[in-house]
Amino acid sequence: MDLTLRFRHAMLRRLMNAAGVVALAAPALHGAACGGVVVVEGDNGTGGAGGNADSTSIGTSFPVGSGTNSSGSGCTLTGSAASGGQAQATECIPPINGTCPTQYNATMYIVPSVACSYVVSVDCGPVPQGGSCCYMVTEEGGGCPGRPFIVDDTARSAEAVHAECGWSLGVLAPDTRGLDADVRRALAAAWTGDALLEHASIAAFSRFSLELMAMGAPADLVAAAHQAALDEVRHARICFALAQGYAGAPIGPAAFPFAGSIALSADLASFAAATAREGCIGETLSAIIAAEQLARATDPAVRRALSAIAEDESRHAELAWRTVAWAIERGGEPVRAAVAAVIAGAARYVPSVVVDTAIPPGILGSHGRLDAASARDAMARALDEVVRPCFASLLQVAPRAVVVASAAA
Repeated sequence: MDLTLRFRHAMLRRLMNAAGVVALAAPALHGAACGGVVVVEGDNGTGGAGGNADSTSIGTSFPVGSGTNSSGSGCTLTGSAASGGQAQATECIPPINGTCPTQYNATMYIVPSVACSYVVSVDCGPVPQGGSCCYMVTEEGGGCPGRPFIVDDTARSAEAVHAECGWSLGVLAPDTRGLDADVRRALAAAWTGDALLEHASIAAFSRFSLELMAMGAPADLVAAAHQAALDEVRHARICFALAQGYAGAPIGPAAFPFAGSIALSADLASFAAATAREGCIGETLSAIIAAEQLARATDPAVRRALSAIAEDESRHAELAWRTVAWAIERGGEPVRAAVAAVIAGAARYVPSVVVDTAIPPGILGSHGRLDAASARDAMARALDEVVRPCFASLLQVAPRAVVVASAAA
């Protein structure tokens, strides 16, 4: 059963309204819910960032090995320096069903060691080393769920510290009865990872609001950006609270690594392209993943958290689509072309997230985490059923042409 079909249909309607494009340009919305509220099937909900339960990526620190590249020629695990936002790195995974995947198949298992990066290509391997299958991989930044804080093509986030930092909402306490220490530790780590991404999104929206002002955006977009930053403060506190509940000890963020001045987008086209990547794709996926998690979760505290996050991320996605539509309307063909280039490579910006295999499959969903297959399927459906149709309509129909009523049908 597809637990979030109605949510995706409602999301598509919301985003097309936000972008101001003709709704009939979208695929048929059979039984779609109108009105822009979070709707999931059944009594359970879905959230959290999924990942690959079958793999563990280990970057660098491996001796040079030899293997073959895609053409069958010999190759070695020696990387190259970063260029154009891309860099090579050695990534290793456990054997899959006792064997090392081919280069082609390895792309579904490799999770980049650098946060919020994605695999561009697998250039060499497999090279067996220490019981693992190692590959030389070209990676590029830009694949974080939600809105990451990107500097020089790399996502930045604070480190977690085991201390009371004033970032936990103590009223959200998950039920940990029956969970052993390893499972609690793994769930704490998973929710801490989400908390740090939400924490980084505060910085991302703060920069976004400055960029909107620099581009001469209308007041409603600037106000919505500031509200979104406040939403992310709440999301971070929610996720830190869940992490603390599983860990049984305070967890919070250390000082954020801004490292000097923060650069803003140089022009409207680059601003629109970044918003398309981080907002139209990233936040749309984030909302749908949260809905997927909510549809499976049974823990009351986790369900409360994911219900709030799914709705807020939906509004953040709407803001991104409104912003891109405004930018195209104002900037014309150069901006449209920059956005079109983003959608042409949309699959590159799908996040890769690791699922800790210490969490038994039966416990994952009930505590708001997705297994690897569910996460991959959810993001593929989100791209095909929501992101791509919205982009197609936005780029083909004049912005602000028709706004479909969002009242309940």
